[in-house]
Order: sequence, then structure tokens, then C-alpha cells
Amino acid sequence: MTVGTKNLWTRNWLRIAVHISIWIVIILSNYIFDYDDERVNPYGGVNVVTNIFRAGIFYFNAELLVPVLIYKKKYLGYFLALIALFLVMMLFHGLIFQLLVDRRFVLLKAAAHNILPFIITITASTAYKTITDKAKADAIASERLQENLKTEVSFLRSQISPHFIFNVLNNIVALVRLKSAELEPTVMRLSTLMQYM
Repeated sequence: MTVGTKNLWTRNWLRIAVHISIWIVIILSNYIFDYDDERVNPYGGVNVVTNIFRAGIFYFNAELLVPVLIYKKKYLGYFLALIALFLVMMLFHGLIFQLLVDRRFVLLKAAAHNILPFIITITASTAYKTITDKAKADAIASERLQENLKTEVSFLRSQISPHFIFNVLNNIVALVRLKSAELEPTVMRLSTLMQYM
């Protein structure tokens, strides 16, 4: 497994682990704040279906609302969109409640039960999106910096190499005129250096 493949594999597992952690918190938030004192909870099926709907809300917020409204600083529009999203969720919750539970649906009680899990879902979604986008932007900036450094080094090499070779050749000419024993090792070192470069 190459280093690039290993990093990709690690990133994919990290992404999956983050999503699983987020969903554990979001799903459990429905039950943590459930104040029903009855031994058998008749709302289990409703909560499961509502959690699936909240998964859609999580990704709708992360992939559409945050980039379109928050990143463009349209905070009032974002707040109104969240209110509309909560109302749609409550409408969906009410329909599921009437299908699965043999009780009268009380909107205020249901809204009080669902508001905190909704806020947790939106907060987790917004945090997830902003953190992942920041990490991507940092990775791109780091990549650009590396590319700029490589370009600069390459440019400096191209500037230094002719000057360096000119000086070495002048030294070799001087060694030839002096009939020095250092001539052959110098030429060999120059050859090794040129091969390295």
C-alpha cells in the first residue's frame, strides 16, 4: 500500500467515523430529552422515522444552506430557512405520528420534544461543514505553497547552475595549465555532481 493510498484510506475511515459519531449523538439526543414516564414508549417508531428525516436535514443544511446562505452572510435568510425546515419536519412528524401512534397529536408538545434535537442536528451539521471546508481549504493552500516552493527552487537551480559550471570550468582550465594532479579527481567530482543534478 503506497503512502498516498494509505492517507486516502485513513481519510475515508476518518470521515466515516465522524459521520457515525455525529449520528450517534443526534439519534441519542431524541431519547436523552424524552421526558415520557411511561414504561413502554409508544413513540419509538415515530422517533426512528423522524431521525431518518433529520438525517436529510443534516445533509440539506450542510450541502445547501450553509454554502448558499451562511458563507454568503445571508443570516436572516438562513434563520428563516431553518424555521421553515423545522415546520416541514413538524408536519412530517405529525403525519408519521398519526399513522403510527394511537393518540392525539399535540403540536406544542411535539415541537417541545423535537426542538432540541433539531438544534443539535443543525449545530452538528454546520460545524461539520465549516470544519471540513476549512480543512480542505488548508490542504489546498498547503499544496499551493509546496508547488510555489518547488517552482522557486527549480528557478534558483536554473539560475545557479550555469554560473556554477562556468566557475568550475575556469578552475579546470587553471588546473590544466598548472598540470595539477587534482585535475582528474575534479573532473570526476564534476561528473558525479552533474549526474546527481
